[in-house]
Parts: sequence; structure tokens; C-alpha cells
Amino acid sequence: MATPTADTLSVPAGTAVVYGGRAGGAAAPFTVRADGIWTWFTAPEAIQLGDYLYVGWGDSTGKCGATQVHIPTQAVKQFALSSAIEIDDHNNASMLRLSDGRIVFFFGTHNDQLTRYRIYDGSGDFADAASWGAVVTFGMGQGPYSYPNPCRLSNDPTRSWLFQRRWTDGTANSRALAYRSIVNLGDAGAVWGAYTDVVKRSNFAPYWRLTYDGVGRVHVAITDGHPQQGQISLYHLYGDIGVGGAIAWFKSDGAPI
Repeated sequence: MATPTADTLSVPAGTAVVYGGRAGGAAAPFTVRADGIWTWFTAPEAIQLGDYLYVGWGDSTGKCGATQVHIPTQAVKQFALSSAIEIDDHNNASMLRLSDGRIVFFFGTHNDQLTRYRIYDGSGDFADAASWGAVVTFGMGQGPYSYPNPCRLSNDPTRSWLFQRRWTDGTANSRALAYRSIVNLGDAGAVWGAYTDVVKRSNFAPYWRLTYDGVGRVHVAITDGHPQQGQISLYHLYGDIGVGGAIAWFKSDGAPI
């Protein structure tokens, strides 16, 4: 799904944005990245850690990268996670903070054969490659993949979760929202689980947005297709994630799926 180009939000300088009933701080707008874009489906596309904001992006040269903003001063540092891999507005990086303060940035091409990530040490100069690990790739022959959505939950702190879209039969004929767990992500002995599909539709392309309670639940808002495929509907479901990697899925009213 292409990123809309005509939908904009204009807020006069010095006025507050109200979101969810809460007013943000009044501040003059400033540029995070002059050449950058992100899609709705790869998230979190930005996180705030203390005085720093981190934003993932793809640019017009085909690079994936990230920006660090020091919020009090609005000082900006940029880092390219990759060389030019593909010019596509779906390819922004998403990110996950590990328990030791390191930050994992997931990125890749739209419909990628690999899961790709790179780790920032969390304290060094963000713009210096010495503060970063090498690009790590991981593939299981279950792709292609798009839209990485990582999270960690407090009920199982050594385990990370990566939700993605995958082509379940290797072609675009069948696409699914799927997930895998990773124990000790970022360490040499990390253990990657196999993908499990949550929602799959043959010949349709579902799209979603995820949110987490931080403890052990993930909420999913999901369509049953692409708007170009005709009339579509929007659904909600949630998953309760237990210690050890099992997820039980429920309808909005609590009925098991």
C-alpha cells in the first residue's frame, strides 16, 4: 500500500497538537530528516528514550537509516543503516530497546528475502559507525517479509517478538500477519523461533497496526485486504502472551479464536 501524499496535518508554529485528548508541548516545527519517509505499517517508526528521540526512515537514494534528536536542543544526528538497497516508501526502520540499553533497528526492502537488523550501543556517538554493530541478516525460507514490528514485554523479559507480513507460499498469492519470538536478541546465542501466522488470506493483502500493553498483551487492528481489491473491512483482535512464547488469541469480546 503506497503512502498517501495528499493527507497533511498543518499546525501553526507555537501551538500544541492535541492527540487522544492530550495536548503536546508548544514548539516550533523543525526538520528531523530532509530526505526521509516512513509507512504506517512498520512500527514503531519512532521512540523516545529520555531526552532523545529516534526516528527510522528510508530515503530517495534507497538507503535505510535512523535519526537521533536531542529533544532539549533539537540537535540532530543521522546514521545510514544500509547502502542503497531499494527506493521504496515502505522500507523505513523500526526499533526496539533491549534491557541493557542497546537499540535494535530492523530494516529491509519491501518484500525482502531476509530479516535485517543493526544494533546501536545506546551510548556512543550516534553518527559514528564505531557505535554500531555490523548488519545482521537472518532468513528461514518463509518469506518474503515486510513491515517489521518488534516488541518486548515485561512478563518474559529475555524474549523479544517480531511481527511481520510474510508471503506464506513464497508468492504474493497468500500473505499473512505472522510473528516469531527471539530469545536473547542481540547476543551470540540468540534463539529464533519459527513463524506462526495470525491472519492469512489467499489472494488478499491484509494490513494492520499493532499496539502493546508492555506486560503481556498485543492488540491488532487489521483489514481483510487492500483497498484496490474492493470493499474491505476493519477488525480487532488481541493476543495474550504467556511466559515461554505461547500466544492465545481472542476476539474483542474475549471469546477465544
